[in-house]
Amino acid sequence: MGMLDSVGIKLVAALQGGGAHGAYTWGVLDRLLDEPAIRFTGFSGTSAGAMNAVVCAHGLALGGRQGAQAALARFWSAVADASRLTPAQPGPLDRLLGDDSLHWSPGFRSFIALTRVLSPYQFNPLNVNPLRDILEAQIDFERLRAPAAPRLWVAATRVRTGTVRLFTNAELSIDAVLASACLPSLHQAVVIDGELYWDGGYSANPPVRVPAESGAANDLLLVLLAPLEREGPFHTAPEILGRASEIAFHATFIQEMQGLAERAAAPIWQRYSDPAARRRYHLLAAGPELTELPQPSKLNADRAFLDRLFEAGRSRAEAWLAADGAALGRGRGIDLADVFGEL
Repeated sequence: MGMLDSVGIKLVAALQGGGAHGAYTWGVLDRLLDEPAIRFTGFSGTSAGAMNAVVCAHGLALGGRQGAQAALARFWSAVADASRLTPAQPGPLDRLLGDDSLHWSPGFRSFIALTRVLSPYQFNPLNVNPLRDILEAQIDFERLRAPAAPRLWVAATRVRTGTVRLFTNAELSIDAVLASACLPSLHQAVVIDGELYWDGGYSANPPVRVPAESGAANDLLLVLLAPLEREGPFHTAPEILGRASEIAFHATFIQEMQGLAERAAAPIWQRYSDPAARRRYHLLAAGPELTELPQPSKLNADRAFLDRLFEAGRSRAEAWLAADGAALGRGRGIDLADVFGEL
């Protein structure tokens, strides 16, 4: 029995990236999938958000809501298993102190130092990526091309131009999903049809305008992992680098939302012919349990840490449903200009 009393609420979810913090979104989706009233008709996503989007859509196509929950759990379990073979493992002191930043991990610190002097073409010449094996084992992309599958928009950034490309169901492949999560300091650029791609976070994190214009649903839920604002001061090198990274990965998203806010504020006769202006937008933003974690924790795929993020995400979704869930399928949703400002 769900919390919502409405029925048949079509919903598109726009899922932000954030590395291992994507396990928080796993928890959010898991809780929302408990609601019989919600019918996910589409997902957009970037990086870890793209992984969650594709895995959830695939699970829905194969086995409905419970199939999606099982698929997400299976994916993140495989990520945790694969991480045991990487340097990004908590050291004994990390575990003793409960430090999720990997600050005391000799292997992680050595690897990060290595990435500052060598490129992925040098320290990983064979271009090994455990996520490729996981996706190959778990995702049948033909299923995602079926007419009944939820619609998908996966963002990647063209290295040549810095512009976004959105891969839809017909174009999706393992390479497209890996391109969306391709941090250039960690992975070789992904080549698709002769074009080089890096992480979609540089150009759309997550993509919203195109899904909003698509007509896949009247309600669009933004699931954000990074804070829209963060109080300073930023004095230490990690603080400065962390905030600079957040700004870089948020800038195009904020601009896109400000553009949508301008369209939503247009005269009614203009909004009538503008599908994006007529959408109800909802915001589920992570709380301090996630946003106050240090930046390096995004590379921490230790199972215990991922499980804690999952539970935190479920709890956040539960609180959001209680406070704001009634606006799904009716009401106005958030005021985009109030939340994101104006152009």
